[in-house]
Amino acid sequence: MSVKLSELLRQLNKGDMKLVAGKDGMSRDIEWVHMVDTPEIAGFLAGGELAFTTGLGITDHMSLFDLVKSIYDRHGSGIVINLGPYIQTIPKEVLDFGDQKAFPIFEVQWKVHMADIMRICAYTITEQTKKETELSSAFHYAFVFPKNVDMYRQFLMMHSYRQNADYLVAEIAVWDRVENENGEYHYSPAPPNRMEIFLREAGHYAMDETIGRFVFCEANKLMLIFYDADTDNANAVVSSVREAIRYYFKNKECTVTSIGKKVSFMEDLSSSFQMAEKVERLGRYQDRTEDIISYEDLGVYQLLFMINDKNSLRDYCRKNIDVLIEYDKLHKSDLTDITRRYLECSGSIQTIADEKFIHRNTVTYRIHKAEEILSADLSIEKDRLALQMAFLVHDVLTSAEL
Repeated sequence: MSVKLSELLRQLNKGDMKLVAGKDGMSRDIEWVHMVDTPEIAGFLAGGELAFTTGLGITDHMSLFDLVKSIYDRHGSGIVINLGPYIQTIPKEVLDFGDQKAFPIFEVQWKVHMADIMRICAYTITEQTKKETELSSAFHYAFVFPKNVDMYRQFLMMHSYRQNADYLVAEIAVWDRVENENGEYHYSPAPPNRMEIFLREAGHYAMDETIGRFVFCEANKLMLIFYDADTDNANAVVSSVREAIRYYFKNKECTVTSIGKKVSFMEDLSSSFQMAEKVERLGRYQDRTEDIISYEDLGVYQLLFMINDKNSLRDYCRKNIDVLIEYDKLHKSDLTDITRRYLECSGSIQTIADEKFIHRNTVTYRIHKAEEILSADLSIEKDRLALQMAFLVHDVLTSAEL
């Protein structure tokens, strides 16, 4: 949780701190304050801190420039320099560095008590953290307990979220994606310490209280709340966040990204969230780690997601494609995949042959074999439509079990 540096400055007496360099970095997030008088102390920074220094540790072997650079290298968000007996003026090379790196540098006169400034900064950050934690809880309750409006409605309205407004929930799920010996992928959720990094970065792009846009973390998922926003805007923001966090990926980390349906009432936030969850599971099942999958673009899947009678859906699969799936399991064949691709590419034998690196005749034989097992004729539109629908139903049912 953090506060924009520009917002933090508004909480202070403007005469106390003077910005002297790095004005282009005023949108940086501040997560805490830290007294840093030597590069060794800078080594303890975790990133996102506003550093304060009196210059007490500056020697012939360590200049102010060295100190400022060490704080920047540790991903600090800015520095406040106390002018006085240890630092009379800030060297030009330090100011140039701040401007070049968009790294804010402030000066404070010796008569100003830096402890008071640090206390105000710490209080502001703490209050912001409290607010964001409470908002996260309120949205969580809206997702999970939509009928218990007393758990979230009053608090959200207190923070300018209207009851009758358009809401949209998106989620970016972060997974470790590992391929097994059979070429199948297994997804393991990213651990909390990794999600802290991703949440911090996501906040730079997604958090905007002035328009009600909010982001928080639930397990291995970044939850993005859009208020009075259209789907195109949501897609753009989600895309920016996803690209930003990918910069920090390690090993096999990947994202499955989904956007739920737009709803028009606060009490329906749960519907948008649940649809984003279903879409994410579908994307994971289909191994769509490079896409942003929006409910609006799902076509027939939208209808299937609305069907609560899962037994009827299972019966539909059982009558249409289960026999082919079981045949493949027993004979270690790929007739199910071949048949699905045949339907998806409008019956193009050559397309499948090129994708599978097999002869056209082999594809034709396997299609005929599948027709025999299914007791279907893929030249008949009714049979093709029944199988296409069955494959989509199978996707929905299988992804729901993830």
